[in-house]
Amino acid sequence: MNPADPDFVLNAFFAAIENADVEAVAALYADDAKIWHSNDNITQNKNENLKTLSFLTKRATLHYTILERVICGDSVAQRHRCDIVVRGSGAQAASQAAIFFTIRNGLVHRIDEYIDTDAVRALAALFQ
Repeated sequence: MNPADPDFVLNAFFAAIENADVEAVAALYADDAKIWHSNDNITQNKNENLKTLSFLTKRATLHYTILERVICGDSVAQRHRCDIVVRGSGAQAASQAAIFFTIRNGLVHRIDEYIDTDAVRALAALFQ
């Protein structure tokens, strides 16, 4: 496998999240990475997104089921299901998302994540 290949990068990216390895995620982001979410219309930088991932992975386990992935050059479109289980309480939720990635030279430069607002509310309720 070629570590610059978008499929390789995304497999490593989601495995790192599932393993709560935020440092490994950080290594896969370009320094100027931008991560946008449809539910709040906010674009995070690399450090802001890593804080979000750190919060999530310390409090819950995440498991991704890739439903579809289409790669065209440095652009990737993916649909997936994310199952979340809160550590301790066992509370669960799931969401589906469509995500568009820009990957260059083995690094994630941009993510545009489209997720149902109701699913985000259900996920947020797990942590209240």
